[in-house]
Amino acid sequence: VNPGFEVLTVSRPIVMAGTAGTYTIRSSKTTYGGGLAPRNKTINWTGGVTGSNSLYIENVTDGSYGDDHIQFSTGAINMTGKLIHTGAGTGTATIDSVIGANVTEVIQNSANSKLILGAANLYSGNTTVTAGTLELNHVDALQNSTLDTGASGSQQVTFTVTNDTTGVKEKTT
Repeated sequence: VNPGFEVLTVSRPIVMAGTAGTYTIRSSKTTYGGGLAPRNKTINWTGGVTGSNSLYIENVTDGSYGDDHIQFSTGAINMTGKLIHTGAGTGTATIDSVIGANVTEVIQNSANSKLILGAANLYSGNTTVTAGTLELNHVDALQNSTLDTGASGSQQVTFTVTNDTTGVKEKTT
């Protein structure tokens, strides 16, 4: 991997198989040669996700080299299993891909990095926020899902709606 990249696009689909286990996509604080890590980098997945098993999206960078971002921009995420955002690192995980009807639950469980849902999603399982911030950037992001913020704590949900007339984004927390 070239440490000079700003956006690394991975266009192959992720096909999960098997009856047990998980698949993890992880940001990295990998160092190169002289000890420098890439700063403010984005890994963009465009091939979609199918199969069965849970998918973990994990931010592990600590912010000392900038925030890394994991993004799904096209290709549906439609595996049978949970979609879980976790990790102690900073940055964001942005899912602009549609989360399909086979996904059983979406969980935001990272206190330091934000999960952003930006599509009209089809899954009907719960959307659970156990830690950190969930940002909804599409009016139908949770159209078939129930939002569960659990017990009191530091979790937060932010709704962002773009005004069709003015183009201005309005946020409600």
